[in-house]
Amino acid sequence: MRRLVVATAVGILLALPGGQASATEAAALATATQMQLTQNEMRYATGAPTVPAPAALVAAAQNHATYSAVNGTSGHYETAGLSGYTGYAPRDRALAAGFSATFISEVATGASNALSGVRSLWDAPYHRLGMIHPNAYAVGWGAAASSTGRVTVVGDFAYDFGMATVDVVRSPARGQSGIPTSWSGRESPSPVPAGTSGPYGYPIMAVWSGGRSVDLRGASITASGVAIPFYVAPQQFERDYIALVPQKPLPAAARRAVAPSPVRQTRRQKASPRKARSRAQTKRCHLHGAARPVSGCLRSPRDIAGT
Repeated sequence: MRRLVVATAVGILLALPGGQASATEAAALATATQMQLTQNEMRYATGAPTVPAPAALVAAAQNHATYSAVNGTSGHYETAGLSGYTGYAPRDRALAAGFSATFISEVATGASNALSGVRSLWDAPYHRLGMIHPNAYAVGWGAAASSTGRVTVVGDFAYDFGMATVDVVRSPARGQSGIPTSWSGRESPSPVPAGTSGPYGYPIMAVWSGGRSVDLRGASITASGVAIPFYVAPQQFERDYIALVPQKPLPAAARRAVAPSPVRQTRRQKASPRKARSRAQTKRCHLHGAARPVSGCLRSPRDIAGT
């Protein structure tokens, strides 16, 4: 699994004459909606704003999932001339599909089914980074099965680092239930030191908004008063997050505390972190069919599924 951040864009689902989508396309769209809902439920649990799924961004993700499944390939790049080619990189495929944004990231993996693929991507900290990011404002998911039955899962996310949103999200959130105690450690690039082996404890993350840089000042994980050793994942792709990976599976009673150093601004914001937080954390929005969310609104995942 890999995560790639590039400058933007995406596509549109084909329809049969008369405007009727094929059975395959209808099934793919239904699956994409379920994948969006799964991601939004996990975002909502951490306090991250839920995000809609524009049709063009869904199409771009589905196109790449189909290309990968048909050609038996993986990763984020396509080769012109192969079946299903729609663009070399995520940006190219997004533009070809009709979606435009300043930043897009993509995650991809293979799984037994679409929803397990979404969840396994969330478990891996470098992939969770894009999926949980408070500055994400749109998502597109796609899934396609190969001839062997293995399912390729692709997610594309659009970001606006200047929009007002929550200040920081933490995963797992305080008091969140149903969290696994262990993680396999399978991710590329790897967040754990070379030569170590899993299973590890479930990764713990905090992600800040606005493109700011953070440095870890101190952290601790304890269970019944006993300190649990962990690895600090090297910051890849960007500097706005902290990720900890416990060296061993966690007992159910584990607690964690993370203290970042003061942040410095690295990108212009439309609002200060304090103002953004005060606005975003006190309101709920119920917008149906919106092309993109109102900045900072926290909405129930089911309110926007399929939008």
